[in-house]
Order: sequence, then structure tokens, then C-alpha cells
Amino acid sequence: MSNARTAHATGQTVRYHTNPVMGRLNQTDADHSWGVAIIILALHPNPSRNLVAQAVVHDCGEKWAGDLSYPFKRMYPEIGRNHAEAEKQLAMDHRIPQFELTKEESEWLRFADRLECHYFAEIYHPWMTKDPSWERTKEMINKMAIQLGINVDVFEAQKNMFT
Repeated sequence: MSNARTAHATGQTVRYHTNPVMGRLNQTDADHSWGVAIIILALHPNPSRNLVAQAVVHDCGEKWAGDLSYPFKRMYPEIGRNHAEAEKQLAMDHRIPQFELTKEESEWLRFADRLECHYFAEIYHPWMTKDPSWERTKEMINKMAIQLGINVDVFEAQKNMFT
């Protein structure tokens, strides 16, 4: 059993601290993890308890490992994988529960993690969407959605997610 105070404190880690633009958005890991979980609940036809629970704790290790930027992890995938393992191990060292996922559930978590970042920026900081790289990333996320069997434009779906 994890120490509830330690687990709770992980949510206050500020995201994007290595990115001078995104770091100013003031999003915490708690904000982000809730967003990832709610996306899964809204878009997945039948999410397992483990998938939703892992969505909540998936970034807890960032409290100790930090948050490497997505572009950096893309440029150096081996470092990204090593960092992800270190982050997971640090979370486990601090007794943050980890939940077993199937391969498909892992893909859902990865998809919802990427999508939440974009939803957050589009909803709260729409000026960021003017960058040309935004459209390429949106296309990649929509391709991930199609591979998961989501047959809607997830950026249009955000407008009507719970209405």
C-alpha cells in the first residue's frame, strides 16, 4: 500500500517544465492524469478498471524523474525508453501502485496521453495551435484513434464529448 500523502503529492508535479512555452501553461500531473482518464472513459467502449487506474497514476514517477519533452524522446527513443523505465521504477520505489495492462490497453493509454496534451492546449491556450507542427501531430493522433477503432475525428469529438 502506498503512502497516501506521497501519492497525493505526485499530482502537484508541474508538467512541461523543460519546455519554455508549455511550462507556462500551469498544468499539474493531477490535471493531466484526470484528463487522460476522462478521455478513456469518454472514448473507450468498455475500459477496464486497470486501464482507468493506470491512467490516473501513469505519470506519478515524474515527481522524481522529471518530465522529458516529447520532441526529445522522439529524437532519442532509447533515452525516452530508459527514462520511462526509471520513472516507473521510482514510482514503484515510492509504493505508487502500477496496474497491469494488455497491449491494446497500453495503446489506449498512449493515445489518451497524447490527446490530452492537445485538448489541454486547444481548450485553454488556443494560440498554440497556430504552429504548423500542430496539424502533423493532430494527424498522428487521429491515425492512432483509427487504429484503436475510433471512427471519429477526436478533435471534433472534444467539442461534444459529454453533451
